[in-house]
Amino acid sequence: MNAANSQTSGYDGAMHAELALGAWGRLMLGLDANYIIASDQTFFDPINGNQTFHYAGTAGPTAVGGAVGTPRARGSFTADWTRGALSLGTIVNHRGIMKGIDESVSGDQCLHLSMNNPHCYIASFTYADVYGQYQFQ
Repeated sequence: MNAANSQTSGYDGAMHAELALGAWGRLMLGLDANYIIASDQTFFDPINGNQTFHYAGTAGPTAVGGAVGTPRARGSFTADWTRGALSLGTIVNHRGIMKGIDESVSGDQCLHLSMNNPHCYIASFTYADVYGQYQFQ
């Protein structure tokens, strides 16, 4: 389903640095973060009238993007060390807490309310990807 209108507001920030390590190669560091104030999508409905859904800080929209949600706060840290043909690095990603609702599917009803989740929130989480590369000549 395509939105007739989509509006997002928030703050984005980024810092990146490259450090020369002499004989030890070079180190590249990066920090990216954003905070979403609002993420609204309006869908055209000729029968019931247009509907606007507010996704910032929720699990929605679950119909697109693999149901990864729209956390208000998210960020990533990158470190990449390169020496000659060898590169090693990591990317650490963080996603902030989200309310477990999707207005376009269930209104303000919790998507997965249980005894273990009585307040209908999805906890924040952090994960890391580690990689290595060698360039053969």
